[in-house]
Amino acid sequence: MGKGTEFSIYFPTSGSRRRESSTGNARTILFLDDDAGLVLFARWALNRSGYDVIGYSNADEALGAFAAAPRLYDVVVTDLTMPEVEDRKSVV
Repeated sequence: MGKGTEFSIYFPTSGSRRRESSTGNARTILFLDDDAGLVLFARWALNRSGYDVIGYSNADEALGAFAAAPRLYDVVVTDLTMPEVEDRKSVV
């Protein structure tokens, strides 16, 4: 306890700035973390790679957005240890 977690994400590079999903739409990532600075950085970095990122630092807002349009998102990246999330409801 008391130690952070480090992870690396590697995305393939291509000549195209925009990635296409199997449905032909731009790939959209829902990014959730209680650290608003990390959400901003992730949006910036992933947008530079051609991904559309919808970022949240509030789990209830993210869950509401996902429940309203689950097919909008190709990938969900979430912090599983957010302080306001009880019983891992964000995993649902």
